[in-house]
Amino acid sequence: MKTNAFTIDAAILADMAAGAKRAGENLQELLVQADIPAHYATRPGARITGEQLARLGVVLTRETGDEAYGLLKSGSFPTGAFRLLMNNLIHDRTLYDALKTVQRFVNLVNNSLRLDLTSDGHRVALSVQGASADIAHSPFMILQFMIPVQRVLCWLSGSRLPLLRAEFDHPPPDYADEYQYFFLGAPVTFDHPRCALIFQRSDLDAAVVRTFAQLRTFLRAMPDQLQQTPEEWANLPLALRYWIERRITLHHHLPTLEEAAAQFGLTPQTFHRRLKSFDTSFVRIRMDCRRDLAIDTYLNGPLDIEAIADRLCFSEAASFIRFFRTETGLTPDQYRRLM
Repeated sequence: MKTNAFTIDAAILADMAAGAKRAGENLQELLVQADIPAHYATRPGARITGEQLARLGVVLTRETGDEAYGLLKSGSFPTGAFRLLMNNLIHDRTLYDALKTVQRFVNLVNNSLRLDLTSDGHRVALSVQGASADIAHSPFMILQFMIPVQRVLCWLSGSRLPLLRAEFDHPPPDYADEYQYFFLGAPVTFDHPRCALIFQRSDLDAAVVRTFAQLRTFLRAMPDQLQQTPEEWANLPLALRYWIERRITLHHHLPTLEEAAAQFGLTPQTFHRRLKSFDTSFVRIRMDCRRDLAIDTYLNGPLDIEAIADRLCFSEAASFIRFFRTETGLTPDQYRRLM
């Protein structure tokens, strides 16, 4: 069984495909091409895997000829733009230089959005200007720009790059809970005056260490490469999630709050307060782990319900079925039939 089995609220699908739909494409047909059940875009509680999200991105790029999936009301990012950008970034000396290259490249290639890079000496903001009109069309559009920036910078430096926060000038979408994973646990704010990624200035002095050979490997693995969220990139909530997944999948043990706090060198009380500062809790993260592992194991493995219940530390199959129904709105068999 694999770990890091994140699933994502399927409410994201309609926003992600909004540009293609506006151009006349049929949403259900696009989903089927990506091996996603056609009804998932409208079924409350449905969840998809990161692999399915990546496959839909490939389908949308192919159908629209646009790496922004046709989400911009004017302009586009033609197929090959990301590869060209990466081949420029590999020449930069530091991550700050790389951010400046991203800014210049986007502003040159696209006439719909403008990236601004500002610094007060302590913090650096990469903000998207002119996005508001397009955001009303699809909140996913801004994610198309922001998610890769942080992850590419992490890859270029070969280490974790903390993000102080991500800001969005629109209300939280239906899938807002997923943003903590999109941005590797960084704080996220909505209804902000701007759309921006905020970095610590000193963190951007890290050197670009990747080679051309590594870049070729990276590009061959796209888009799955940007779905990866290595543990070392994460802060407490995401690191906790990976640890819980390993305890369940490798040791068949459901950890307690006290065990988790000890693992991170904190008292249970301090551990609880730290998680609360991220608007989450140990119980919520543990339930999310078991839900996503349950979906992944039941849909992609040969085990029956009794074996899965035992593997995921449920006392009996009936407890597993009740949990699955509470989390997804369906029994495991109903969920599989819909797939």
